[in-house]
Amino acid sequence: MTVPDADSPNSPDSPDSPGSLTSPGSPRPGADGAHPSSDYHAAPPFAFTVVFRGYAPDAVAELLELATAALRTTGAGGAAATGEAAAELRERHARLPKVLRGFRPREVDAAVERMCAELARGPSAAG
Repeated sequence: MTVPDADSPNSPDSPDSPGSLTSPGSPRPGADGAHPSSDYHAAPPFAFTVVFRGYAPDAVAELLELATAALRTTGAGGAAATGEAAAELRERHARLPKVLRGFRPREVDAAVERMCAELARGPSAAG
């Protein structure tokens, strides 16, 4: 009997095993057959790789929930609100804790930048 090495890609304990995170509670646009309204910002699904040392998954989930909520409410506050939301998102992103067996930082960094870009498009993208 052969025991898989912990670094083997086939091992469930592999430091590079895929992890996934989807925006909780966010319906997919058109999932029920209806078209989303023009002011609807879809919360994109995210899938991150789990690595030996990366961002804490719980903190990443909290950050992305904040970003998703901001995307859903950008129309109400106008450009100032979206700018503030993007600034807060970047500030919290800079303080994400790193842990053993966390999400790959560059993947999370790219996701946060995509969310900030979506916020920057703000209300003008809806109208």
